Amino acid sequence: MKSRIALFIALIMAFTFCETNGSDENTLKEKISTFTDSYWNNKDVTSLEVLSADNFLRKINNVTVANGLNEAEANSNVFFKAFPDLQIANTNIYIKGDHAFVNWILTGTNIGTFGEIDPTGKKVRISGISHLYFDTAGKIFQEDIYYNELDLLQQLGYTLNAPVVE
Repeated sequence: MKSRIALFIALIMAFTFCETNGSDENTLKEKISTFTDSYWNNKDVTSLEVLSADNFLRKINNVTVANGLNEAEANSNVFFKAFPDLQIANTNIYIKGDHAFVNWILTGTNIGTFGEIDPTGKKVRISGISHLYFDTAGKIFQEDIYYNELDLLQQLGYTLNAPVVE
């Protein structure tokens, strides 16, 4: 009888923990979808403050491009101005603890200056992955973005030339 009670309690605890982890995972997935839709797709920079920690750090292809919310907003504005119709579609979201890995596809038309690159009027479609780190409050404190920059530049009409060897 005692072993049945212990088994019953163990099963209840297992189901409770599985449900909690599942709901935590769903909560993080909802935050990621909200972050993508409100911040990137609707260009609502105020949502960055709501969803991200004050010490937010953004890296693109392992280069730190923003340290803090103000720099992150400025970095995003480079993309928003270059591609006013920018849209990001999340194709897969994988949660592991307080980390999320998001596969995405970015589309847009380059009708604004992109850094030092003049507008080309060309449409782009690039895929990438983001690694998001969440703090104990459920806010994003780091975003590592990876995508093929050469692919983006080639879609804008740039070419890669072999070096001149003398």
